[in-house]
Amino acid sequence: MIGMMTLKSYCYRLLRNPRSILSKIYGVWCREGLSGLKQRILDARRPWNKQNDRIKRKITFYPTISVVSAVYNKQREISYFIKSLQRQSYKGKFEIIFIDDCSSDDTYKIIPRYAAEDKRINYLKTHANIGQCGARNMGIQQARGDILIIMDSDHVVNKSFLKAHAERHLNCI
Repeated sequence: MIGMMTLKSYCYRLLRNPRSILSKIYGVWCREGLSGLKQRILDARRPWNKQNDRIKRKITFYPTISVVSAVYNKQREISYFIKSLQRQSYKGKFEIIFIDDCSSDDTYKIIPRYAAEDKRINYLKTHANIGQCGARNMGIQQARGDILIIMDSDHVVNKSFLKAHAERHLNCI
């Protein structure tokens, strides 16, 4: 209860009915100890608390997300990266754009195989090695999403990565 109140209303209630507030403070002290009481007081001083922040983050609009990744000689890691993006819990639409910067290993064989199975994966290949920045810029030009995420191809992301990313973007608007 204390964590939900602002400090001003907490002080006003304490002056108006000190016995009930003190009994609530004592109850928190008995259940959670000094650290729990301290956290509740700190939460009361903030203009928002964690519970309200979670409620605010519920998504009702699912923007399209474009994930752009420049790839160069990532034969060993690319399968893990693709599989981690394919198993996302995000309910909206998303696309994955790979730009192969003239890899000399079998990367150019692996990505098209996944792209044939999954329509969300787009595969582009440069004619010459233009570097990571040039390859990313090429992918950014092809992106059609509302949100753009630029990633390295050796990452493995958790199941809620795109969902959490979209929530943070929507809270900034």
